Amino acid sequence: MCNLSIAYRVYFFFILLIFLISVPSFGAVFEGKLVQREVRISTFELPQSEGVNLEDSAELEKFGNQLFSKSFEELKKLLPKDVPKETYDESIFTIYIKGKKIRVDSQEKGEKMSYIIDMKNNILITIKWNEKVAMITSFEDLKETFSPMQSQVQELMEKYKAQMETQIKKPQFSMKPTGEKKKILGIDCELFTGTDSEGKFTHMWITRGESDLFETFLNLSEAMSKMNFAEENVDDENEFIRQVKGVDLITKRISPEVIVLEEILEIQREKLSGNLFNIPPGFRKLNMKEMMQKQMEKFHK
Repeated sequence: MCNLSIAYRVYFFFILLIFLISVPSFGAVFEGKLVQREVRISTFELPQSEGVNLEDSAELEKFGNQLFSKSFEELKKLLPKDVPKETYDESIFTIYIKGKKIRVDSQEKGEKMSYIIDMKNNILITIKWNEKVAMITSFEDLKETFSPMQSQVQELMEKYKAQMETQIKKPQFSMKPTGEKKKILGIDCELFTGTDSEGKFTHMWITRGESDLFETFLNLSEAMSKMNFAEENVDDENEFIRQVKGVDLITKRISPEVIVLEEILEIQREKLSGNLFNIPPGFRKLNMKEMMQKQMEKFHK
């Protein structure tokens, strides 16, 4: 049934969708389907990283520029054939959007999972298709469930704040246009490069022409705010997106430890059936808050 990884997966699922944070409303709301791919590669698994001082920001940026000129498929070919599974991860997310409802489908360890975000009724539904189970929780319950976890992290950070400030310098977010432009999925995009809020060297291909997506992204931002999932370390990135009034279709990031590649593979505008956002008939309904609380109690024992 549900385990602690489900609780954390729900939490980090919303962090994953931060890329949808947007700008002021421009009118029509997007309805249809988006398909997103995310790839994570351990930097040291690339043979090309040998001889590169990845801790040196200038060398890391140079290495990143070389890698990011390649497509996703070309980067995958650079990996050794016997690369360990834990050092390479690829996920495909199918996102359905209709009004103030969003559904995200993914495959996790061979099981189809669906997350339905109902921003009108402020609820989250997590569907496990193999088990025919639907776990339901409100945004308020999610906040209550994860608040102790967030508080503990905050207490630890305050406790070691002085030590961290002397040993760890907070990365300065900086992203600037390069003037380089190309079409992605037939859409005009411009390349921005710089450092993200975690210190990763980053390439972002941003479009400013998909106005109907902006309203939807703003709705999602509003929902995340209600759930208190807006993390402090992405504030600068959110402000940057608002200022450029665009959304990234391809983002590539590199640090000494990991390379993260995110790409929108498909944007399909279509009328969707409301049944997509309902619990399938015959599925058992469970209270997710109670399940997560029990798992949290076991975790802290």
